[in-house]
This record gives sequence, structure tokens and C-alpha cells, in this order.
Amino acid sequence: MSKSQTSDESHYDIVIVGGGMVGISLALLLAKQRTAEGQSWKILLLEAQPLDGLAEGTYKPNFDARSTALSWSSHKIFESIGFWPELKKSASEIKQIHVSDRGHVGLTRIRAEDAGVAALGYVVENRWMGSRLLNQLAATDVEIMSPTTIDSITPLMAGMQLVLEDTGQVVQTKLLVVADGLGSSTALKLGITPNSSVYGQTGIIANITLEKPHGGVAYERFTDQGPMALLPLTDFQGQPRSALVWTQEIWQQH
Repeated sequence: MSKSQTSDESHYDIVIVGGGMVGISLALLLAKQRTAEGQSWKILLLEAQPLDGLAEGTYKPNFDARSTALSWSSHKIFESIGFWPELKKSASEIKQIHVSDRGHVGLTRIRAEDAGVAALGYVVENRWMGSRLLNQLAATDVEIMSPTTIDSITPLMAGMQLVLEDTGQVVQTKLLVVADGLGSSTALKLGITPNSSVYGQTGIIANITLEKPHGGVAYERFTDQGPMALLPLTDFQGQPRSALVWTQEIWQQH
């Protein structure tokens, strides 16, 4: 998918590398701010994965079957750019958070009404969030190049020069935003290396059906192996569902 009109126009005010949730959300915020303030920023979004068909809800690795929990403040940001009414169709409210610790009597309940908000947060499956973000982006004049990757990055006096790997096209930008996720190849090209630690744990993630409605309750249970969480999802074909996040120690054979 590409909304770029011509390869001759290679100068941009802002280039965002990464067409996932962070990259597209930023592009939408910048497009909205530009419109409100009468700016004339020229924005380009680069994505390594093909985005064709994502708007129709097909599976793409940058918007997988996992879910995202949005805080109340994140919801307000999406609301400010006019995106929330569309996203709300696929969002499940977190009305209450129930926290407990295995082997201990005490527990904590946090309720939305006690905090004076309609919901403590919202849970949205990434695939649906991706399709709705892309639909919203298509209504702006942000240019998209996908699939494409960066071959090299050269600092300039006022910005960056990018050479695209597949076409050899040269793109210059005043501001480069790195939003291509974990193990960013763009960051490595800029000499930015990650600092990571091994926790010895892995996360088991699944969407599960429930016998009874979840009632908008999110559960977090602390155990000796690690925390387990159940986050409320929207119903599917009349079945109540939750997103399971189960932390387990990595088993190693000796």
C-alpha cells in the first residue's frame, strides 16, 4: 500500500518509521494538530510489513491476535482526534479491577465509579485496533510507503537522509521518528543499542471463552511463578470472552 504520489517529492518535515499502533497513532495526532494550528507539515509513514488488506480486518504480523489495554488517558487522546467513536465499537470497558495474591487473604478492588470515570480503561484486540487506525489514517494526507525498509541513514545539518532498501529512493526529513518496535533496525542504524535483561520468564497469551459474562472486571492474581491476568474482551458470537496473560518460569532441561 502506498499513498505517496511521486518518488520525485522526497523532502518531508516528519518521517515516522513503523506502521504499528504507536506509529499510526502519532501520525494521526500530528495530522490533527497540523489541521488545528494551520500548519503545513509533510508527513511520511514507512512500514516494513504490507498494510494492504489490513483495513478489511485481515491478519498482519504488526497487528496480531493479542490485545491492548488502553488507560483512561489514552482513550481521551484518541477522543481528541475523533478516533474514539470508531474504536469504541471493538472496545470492552474495564469497570473494576480485582487484585489478589495467592496464599494471602487480602485483596484489592478498584472501581471506576470510585475514581469518578466511566471506565478505568478499555481492552481492544490489536487486529481490530489496527484496521480502524488504518481506516482513520487513510482519511488524512499522511503519505504511506509499505512494504519498505531503510537501507541507510545519514545525518544532515538539519535532519536525516534515508535510502530505501527496495527502491534506492532517497528521502530527506527534518525529523525522524523511530517507532518500529522491539529490535528496531532503524535504531541500530543510528547506533542506538538496546539494554535488556533476561527475566527467566515467558508469557502465555490466549483469548478464552467464559461460562458467565465478565461484567467488565479485570483480574490480576499474583502467584509464586508470576502474575496472571484476565482482561475483559467484547463478546464473540454471543460468547463472553477474556484475554489471558499468564506468566510462567522458563523451563530449562539440564
